[in-house]
Amino acid sequence: MIYKDMSEKKDLIFIYSAIIVCFVTNIEGCGDIGASSPSAHIATTGAQNDQTFFVESSTSTCCGLLTTWKFYASSAGDVTVHQWRQSTTTTSNYELISKQTVTAAVGLNAFSPATPVLIEMGDNIGWATTGAELIPSSVTPGSTTQNQQLAAGTPAVGVEIPWSLTQDTTNTYAFGAVITSNEVPAVATDSVTITNSMTSQSIFTIDVTDTDTADLLDADTGLTVTKASGSSDFSVVTTATGFDIESGSSLTSGTYPVVVQATDRCGDTATATITVIVGNTIPVFATTPMQTNHPTSISDVTTAATSLYTFSVTDTDTITCSVDNTKFEIQTVGTNFQLNLKAGSSTTLNHDTTPSETMTITCTDGSDSITSPYTVNISDEPPTFTGLGGTSGPIGDLSAAGTSIVQFTSTDQDDVVSCSVNAPENAVFGVTAVDGVAGTQKFDIETIAALDYDSATSYTVTVSCSDGVNVATTLSQTVTINDEPPTFTGLPLTHATSLDDGPQTATSLYTFSVTDANDQADITCTIQAPDDTLFSIVKQTAPEFEVWTQAATLAAADGPYVLNIDCVDDQNPANTISSTYTVPITDKAPTFVAGIPGTSPNLPDNTLTETSLGAFTVSDVDVTCTVASSVYELRSVPSPPADANQPEYEIWVASSVTEADIDFDDQTVPLTLTITCTDGNVANDITGNFDVNIVDAAPVLTGLPFTMPAARDDGPQTAETLHTFSVTDGDDQAIIACSIQAPENALFEVVKGTEPEFNINVLAVTLDAANNPYVINVDCVDDSANTVSGTLTVPVQDKAPTFIAGIPGTFSPLSDDTVVETSLGAFTVSDVDVTCSITSPAPPSVYELRDVAAPADATQPEFEVWVGSSVTEADIDFNDQSTVALTITCTDGNVINDITGTFTVTITDADPVLSGFPTTPYQTLPDTEPTELQLATFNMADSDDVITCQVDPGSAEATSFEVRAGTPPEFQIWFKGTPPANLNFDVSPSHNLTIVCDDGNVFTQTETYTVELENKPPEFTNLPPATNPSIAESVTTKTLLYTLTVSDNTVPVCYLSDTALAAGMLPLEQGTVALPLTEYHVYAHNPDSFDFESSSGSVTVDVTCGDSESIIGGNFVVDITNEAPVITNGGGSGTVAESNTGTKTFKKLSFERFDANDADCTMTDNDGGPFDVIGNTIVKTAGDLDYETKTTYNLGITCSDGLLSTTDSYTVNVENEGPDITNLQTGVSINEWQSDELLLKDLVLSEDATDCSQVAPVQDEFSIKFEPTTSAWSVYYVSEGVAGRPLSYETNPAYNLKIQCVDAAGAAGPVRTLTVNVVDNQAPTCANILSSPITKVSLIAKDFDATSLVFSATADDFENDDVTFSLPACEPNDTCPFIMTPNGDIYTNVDLHSHNQSDYELSVKLEDKYNPNTPPCTLLIEIIEINTVPNITNLPLLDVVAVYENNPAGVVYDVDHEDPDTDDVITYYCDFLDGGEEYFECNSLTGEISTKQSINFEEVTVREYEVDVHVNDGYADSTVETLTLHISDVNEQPTFQTGSWTITKPDEGGPGEQIDCPAFKEDIMDEDINDVHTYKMSCPGGAGVFVMDPLTACVTMTKEWDLDTAPRRGGTGTIVCTVTATDRRGLETTTTLNIVINEEDDNKPYLDQTSYVFCAATGSTGGTLETVSASDNDVLDANKEHTFEFTGSGPFSANGDGLLSHGDVSSYAKGTTFETTLRVTDAAGHSDESPVTIIICDPVPSQSSSSSSSSSSSSTSGSSENFLFWLIPAILLGALLLGLLAFLLRKCCLAGRCGSCYRSYPKAIRTVRAARPVQVVRQPVKTVRPVTRPVQIIEEKPPVRVASPPREKGTIAPLELPITHFHARDIGNLGGRYPMS
Repeated sequence: MIYKDMSEKKDLIFIYSAIIVCFVTNIEGCGDIGASSPSAHIATTGAQNDQTFFVESSTSTCCGLLTTWKFYASSAGDVTVHQWRQSTTTTSNYELISKQTVTAAVGLNAFSPATPVLIEMGDNIGWATTGAELIPSSVTPGSTTQNQQLAAGTPAVGVEIPWSLTQDTTNTYAFGAVITSNEVPAVATDSVTITNSMTSQSIFTIDVTDTDTADLLDADTGLTVTKASGSSDFSVVTTATGFDIESGSSLTSGTYPVVVQATDRCGDTATATITVIVGNTIPVFATTPMQTNHPTSISDVTTAATSLYTFSVTDTDTITCSVDNTKFEIQTVGTNFQLNLKAGSSTTLNHDTTPSETMTITCTDGSDSITSPYTVNISDEPPTFTGLGGTSGPIGDLSAAGTSIVQFTSTDQDDVVSCSVNAPENAVFGVTAVDGVAGTQKFDIETIAALDYDSATSYTVTVSCSDGVNVATTLSQTVTINDEPPTFTGLPLTHATSLDDGPQTATSLYTFSVTDANDQADITCTIQAPDDTLFSIVKQTAPEFEVWTQAATLAAADGPYVLNIDCVDDQNPANTISSTYTVPITDKAPTFVAGIPGTSPNLPDNTLTETSLGAFTVSDVDVTCTVASSVYELRSVPSPPADANQPEYEIWVASSVTEADIDFDDQTVPLTLTITCTDGNVANDITGNFDVNIVDAAPVLTGLPFTMPAARDDGPQTAETLHTFSVTDGDDQAIIACSIQAPENALFEVVKGTEPEFNINVLAVTLDAANNPYVINVDCVDDSANTVSGTLTVPVQDKAPTFIAGIPGTFSPLSDDTVVETSLGAFTVSDVDVTCSITSPAPPSVYELRDVAAPADATQPEFEVWVGSSVTEADIDFNDQSTVALTITCTDGNVINDITGTFTVTITDADPVLSGFPTTPYQTLPDTEPTELQLATFNMADSDDVITCQVDPGSAEATSFEVRAGTPPEFQIWFKGTPPANLNFDVSPSHNLTIVCDDGNVFTQTETYTVELENKPPEFTNLPPATNPSIAESVTTKTLLYTLTVSDNTVPVCYLSDTALAAGMLPLEQGTVALPLTEYHVYAHNPDSFDFESSSGSVTVDVTCGDSESIIGGNFVVDITNEAPVITNGGGSGTVAESNTGTKTFKKLSFERFDANDADCTMTDNDGGPFDVIGNTIVKTAGDLDYETKTTYNLGITCSDGLLSTTDSYTVNVENEGPDITNLQTGVSINEWQSDELLLKDLVLSEDATDCSQVAPVQDEFSIKFEPTTSAWSVYYVSEGVAGRPLSYETNPAYNLKIQCVDAAGAAGPVRTLTVNVVDNQAPTCANILSSPITKVSLIAKDFDATSLVFSATADDFENDDVTFSLPACEPNDTCPFIMTPNGDIYTNVDLHSHNQSDYELSVKLEDKYNPNTPPCTLLIEIIEINTVPNITNLPLLDVVAVYENNPAGVVYDVDHEDPDTDDVITYYCDFLDGGEEYFECNSLTGEISTKQSINFEEVTVREYEVDVHVNDGYADSTVETLTLHISDVNEQPTFQTGSWTITKPDEGGPGEQIDCPAFKEDIMDEDINDVHTYKMSCPGGAGVFVMDPLTACVTMTKEWDLDTAPRRGGTGTIVCTVTATDRRGLETTTTLNIVINEEDDNKPYLDQTSYVFCAATGSTGGTLETVSASDNDVLDANKEHTFEFTGSGPFSANGDGLLSHGDVSSYAKGTTFETTLRVTDAAGHSDESPVTIIICDPVPSQSSSSSSSSSSSSTSGSSENFLFWLIPAILLGALLLGLLAFLLRKCCLAGRCGSCYRSYPKAIRTVRAARPVQVVRQPVKTVRPVTRPVQIIEEKPPVRVASPPREKGTIAPLELPITHFHARDIGNLGGRYPMS
């Protein structure tokens, strides 16, 4: 079907969808999309390039997973498969969802996607290829495919393509895919119990599964869970790990079913009901467990508000908390609550009457309340202890009884403390009280029995001390016991004799003893390293030990050996004692063992390499040996010597030896070496001799033997040097003599040259070649008759003749048919005695030499080369040789002088002759003639060559024709016959034969012969076939069946009949052509396959062939072979949950088309599982699966077409689901008072589990354990001890345990909930406190002290729990004198004698562990006959009493009181704090507080002392009142200790300058040590210049004080000032301050000019330049002394008066310029500088008398000649200046520095050249003096340097003389300058 546009396609998709909905032909429409059998569609492969295909008809009608891609490829290459989906925004577009590129092989390709491909309904598939198309198609309507070339090749994933081309509905492409169906998800039904406080949170995780894992892959379209129905208080939310039920912002108690629905990406759904049980929530103490007892006691003297406990309560409502004890209160702190002790409760806390305060904390949210008990223990101030609690010792274990261990002190202000030692240490230690009165007591711990370290190494002595009120205080002291160490007897000691060093024999040296009272048998002794390797300790009979030497070597250098001996007992830690044993060592002298004295072998005196001369050994291992020589050395033998105790040395000639070091002539032979050996002790040094036998070395001959490289001509010789050789001898060089042996000494001689050379000369004699060679024997000898010899060989040769001309020579050409004598050429030689002949070729020869009778030079014979007269045609043959090299030999009679030369003759070949060649063609030769046939003959003659003729081998005719040789000179033309001939009349009716003849050399001749043909028809050569060709029915590809061969001289045209083509044959394809045979290939190609069943097993093929004139026909049969069915989607695997007991479809098998309707499949092996094949579909049948029993089923499947069958396999994996708990529908109960471990429930599981445990939130009170006896997992209560807290109905009335089990494979089952309900414990009740009537107790006040028992309460408890009593309330609370112990006893905590309240109502609370909030019982107590407490009446208003310093001892305060009980006896008590008792005392009878002595405020460090005062009437104390005794200061007179002060400074200075800070503060004496003084200064003569800082006394200036200016001009000045110091209270003291001002050299000098130019006369050797001056503002003459100097180079100097001079300048040419600097310096180092230019110039001409020798008049004077002389250069200079100025400005501005150029020139250029060469050297201008304010810098156009002054000697040019440039300067503003005109 062809789609014209996209709308048509959409309509069809809708129709298809409707059909699919109405008529589902397979499971959910899944299975194949595209071509189900790609191999059936391979007829044609397209020829387009880079195409992308979109299969319209591949629309998926199901939602599932693409499991297999399949396609057929006609050739190998890359194929990219595509998944397309219709666009959600543009319906005409399709989006590329996924793609994968694979390399396809030729044929069927099937593969699984690399990543899961999730298919939705409506998805399409397609593909793309780069380059040529790969996937073929067949003409099978039904497929609708588009293809187009897309930009950038295959599109990227996510790109949308408008597939709107015209569809191809004619062809079906070999491309498809297999889609598997989607699995339905599953949701587990469950329940969860929560409280109404669990709002806005996840309360349950939904158990949702999907066996189709593809649904879990897509984050956007994968599995979703939603709420289908249920309360709006709950919703379903998605989390990172799954789906949870989330509670709303508020909850109400009740049961809520929530229906949830799971939907996978394909729309399959599953529902389940989750029951949410919401329980009522009461407030909960968030701080768990709640603290019920304050962790520490509160002292009964506490008065400040104290925070006791912070807790928090959680509830959805607002919480308020209160406490029922009036002494306490609860405050809100942020989100927490805080229990506080109220302030000011010190009068109501009393340990003696109420040792503990009990209360109940109640918190309520308005509806429900929770309570928690709280008890605060009130403590009596216990005694304190110092000096105990550490470690004492160590104490020796032999210490006597009564040894003091440690002393400690107890402090208790009102109790006497008693102490005792606890058992069991009280058997060894006791404690004794040194004193026994209240307050500070001392105790002594002593030993009372003997100690034994072996029994105990330490004791922990526990001492219990009690003040009779508080619980006894227990303190511990660790006493360490020291084992008494052993003792030495006989050590330390030094060995009586000294041991020789060297190797030792194991020997006992000394015996000593070590004794130990209790560890004698366990003593061990050792020697410390490193001496333990040389000596050892051997234990003898106790207590003795022996010191032994070991078999080792002792070194005297290490002596004496001080052996450190350690002895140790067996204790831990061990007792170690140490001592020393000293072993003296005697250095035993070494001896030579062998080799000394000794003698070396012969040592030549020319030895230059290190050489071993001999060896020796010595007897001491410590020895070192040396030899006093730089030529000889000793070397230790590197390998171990034969005896390790006898070192071995070798004597060597050193490596640095030179020939001069060893000279036989310069020293006594043999040379005696003295060997010295030492062991480090000079007294033991030994020496020995070793003789070195030096022998004189023979001379060394260099350069002989030698053979002269060139032979000398024989005959007379000229005397000359032939060869130079050397003879060297290190010590006999000058006396070497050389000579030549006879008989050669008559012809040759040796002459001595420059040492060490000798020359061999040939004499003026005649040498004969017959004596060749001459061997000259040379002998050389020194003065020791050492002779060396050598030879010189001189070759001598006979001089040979030579060819002069003509040799080598040539003659060309010489024809090989030559038969007459012929001259070929001539040559000449150089020797008249010579004879010449042809020596090759050897005679006889046709060639000969003939002498020329009259040569041109009679001394040079001439010869001619001829062909002889006897030559024949056979003698000269080109075929034998084309060139002849004649060897010509000439001799003078001496064979060795024979010479040879070559004369070459070039021979040419004569041409052959043709005759009788045919001139007419050969007619009517059949083109398929099988036999050979002679066609014609001709002749080709040559007298000396073999002629060959042939048909041109490069022509086509050479295949069919040839030339054969007959009887010479005849040749025959032949047809070869067919084959090998291959003639074709149709191609060429005649053939022109090209015949080529040649003589094998250079001759070739070509002729043409024509042959005419006739035609023959074709014929089959292999029909019918010997065996019928066959093809399998499954083959759908193009397949070669048979090769047909046809014989014809041309290629015939062959074709098949229409019947054959319709049966699946393809048109014939021409194969190999090798005429006359032509091959045709018969191919079969049936895209729908050859069906064996429908074709009856064969096809008849008819063939027709023909050429241009005839036709032939034939046929053959093709057999069709049957094949087993081919499964296209074989193999694979599926997954099924082990809980699936029903059916499930896995896969429908697909087949290749040829058996698509014939195949029938059966399950041959279900591997023992409920599996089968139904309708070719693999399914699970009804049955049980168990993962633990079997995890994988390997299924076997057989499919048959009725004749043949094929097998397949399929794997089913069982999915493990984990154990399920099936018996948790009902909960269990546990008693609140359960404390031991308790089994609650055995779990019933769906399968065995390896582990069962709680999942979050884990309840620590419970655990899951496996019971081996019952093989069950059980839920246990872990016990109170393990949980760390008891069960509490109030806190947790029920527990929801989340339990999950895991099987052996690690699969976890569903989480199930077990509810554990806590059974409430019954509260205790009061037994002897009645509520009606209320129980009342009466007390007589004076019978009850602070610790009296008032009442004992009892209780009843149903469970017999331990009951605790407390007193949460006592009214009135602020005076309540009662406390209650936990066992029910009520005590007084204060003395009731003087109690101020008579009636009390007590709330007695009792509680057990589980009921902390029971209602209290009421007990009434009345107190009668109460005493009145006395009261202090005269406290000062501020509680401060002033005590002034320096007063005598006396009363400072008198305490008074009042007491209505007039009979009471009053006692006053004063407690001085902070050490006040040192200065104060109190009278207990009168209440007077007095000073003990006069107090100096400045001498005491503490100036306030507190005293606590109270009175007692015998029954009660008054309130303690605190007085502050304040020691008050009395002001005392300050005084300067120094009467006069002087400070100095130089003059000048300025505002704010600080002169000095006199140390007045340290000088003033004032008993008020912390007093502060201020200063003021009066200076009548200071004119207000000098002022003083009132705090620091620093003197500063308000303006300048300059002695250089009037009216203070002078050298010094003193200002007298009065300084007054005042303390804080107005007392004053004065002193005098003198300010001395000194004149200082503080002004710099200034030269009278800022620059100078001087002239030094040309040729002058010395002279004066000028006298300059300098100014200075300093007043004193000493500060105005100046020095002058030049700082530059040159012969110039200046003296102290400013006289400037020059030295010798005669060597400098006129015009030479020097630039230097003149510097003036004063005595203080101040200086000024000006630049100076000095020019070498002519002397100044004599002028008017007003002119001086050193200066001239201005430029305006002079004659008109001078004026003209200046004018012309001035004009030129002006022009030059303007041009240069323009150039410089342009250059500067081009560089971007126009502004800086202008400003820089005043610094860079100082002078401007003069307009004429006058001798003016300076224009005298006076320096402008400084002004009193800075001069404004006015910059004008700067002067410009027009030329640099000359730096070299030479003649000055007219324009090169400078004029002065100067400017005024302000000496007060150095650096300011401006140009002067």
